[in-house]
Amino acid sequence: MPSVVWAPGGRPRAIFAFRVVGDTITEIEVVIDPSAVAALPVVLL
Repeated sequence: MPSVVWAPGGRPRAIFAFRVVGDTITEIEVVIDPSAVAALPVVLL
């Protein structure tokens, strides 16, 4: 699932996950729970 991470100072604080159908974003899920964010595999580019 395509995602964007908000990581001030290199520390992930929130993840925005996008559900895409065809060429349209149909859903955006924002994960801000610290334990949930820490449990997700985040790769900072």
